[in-house]
Amino acid sequence: MNLQLWTYRFQKYKRLFGAASWAIITSIPLLFRQLFGQKIVVIVLSEQFGDIVAIEPLARGIRKAYPKAHLLWVVKSPFAQVIDMFGYINQKILIINTLQRIFLIKTLAFAKVFNLHLSDNHHPDLLQRHQNPAADALGINVFNYLNHGNLLNVFSTIAGITPPNDFPTLTIPPPTKHKIDTLALASNTVVVHCHSNYTPKDWQDKHWQKLIEKLIEKGFFVVEIGLNSSLNIVNNQYQNLCGKLSLAESAELISRAKFFVGIDSGPAHFANAFGVFGFILQGKLNNFEVYNVYSGHYTNPQKVCIINNPNGSCSELNFEDVWQKVDTRILG
Repeated sequence: MNLQLWTYRFQKYKRLFGAASWAIITSIPLLFRQLFGQKIVVIVLSEQFGDIVAIEPLARGIRKAYPKAHLLWVVKSPFAQVIDMFGYINQKILIINTLQRIFLIKTLAFAKVFNLHLSDNHHPDLLQRHQNPAADALGINVFNYLNHGNLLNVFSTIAGITPPNDFPTLTIPPPTKHKIDTLALASNTVVVHCHSNYTPKDWQDKHWQKLIEKLIEKGFFVVEIGLNSSLNIVNNQYQNLCGKLSLAESAELISRAKFFVGIDSGPAHFANAFGVFGFILQGKLNNFEVYNVYSGHYTNPQKVCIINNPNGSCSELNFEDVWQKVDTRILG
């Protein structure tokens, strides 16, 4: 028992020391920049790439407010590619875990920091929460944040900036465009995204299967994207690209789609950024029954059809209700 306890303590303090040391070492070059007169501005939103896409107009506003500053973004490695599509961020700080983020925010006290993470659960090593005093002072937390508007509005309010009335803007690099060119997509290609990283957001596989089959019957070519697929479709008008595309490649593919069908997840934010008509499937999510996380294009019913189930989860959406809305729109 004592050996287990001491092993746990050793690993705990090893993680704490490692994260603290990393934060200090990472901060030193920034401190020198500031000592030599360059203002450091930091945006901290390290995960959920849909959230990152959603707040691009806010980041653009921060860039305009601090045109000569060294603007950097704290982000986890898998989502760093989204930041590259913004085109005006000077530097990315790549983190591995929440512990690094907590220490880095404390270390960057000398800089202008826009901490956009809501206060969350206690960290097991620190026995304290990741805290966002600005959000806490406004009464915005993980239980009510979507009651304060879409994601852009919420994060802008936390940042103390008037929410811009705009949609996300992304710049796709030429090599990425060239790779999607090689797919030789049909002009009537529909992109679908069926699975999120949070199961309560997902629709049933049997419904997706039937929806895709009906789209094919209507003459559409269907491309599925995401990390993985659980569908079993064999048809020359269906292509499974799950796990085969980078985030930038997925964004470029969506930008060329006739329309997009997906659950409330990151790729839907790409569709919003490019103004691609979207059918967004969602249901009651935790405390939220009816909500719209999107700004810009997807506040316009001419650009989006949000199919919501306020009385249950997305998985409980009835197939016929979804198909009726899709079929009416694509034939309209």
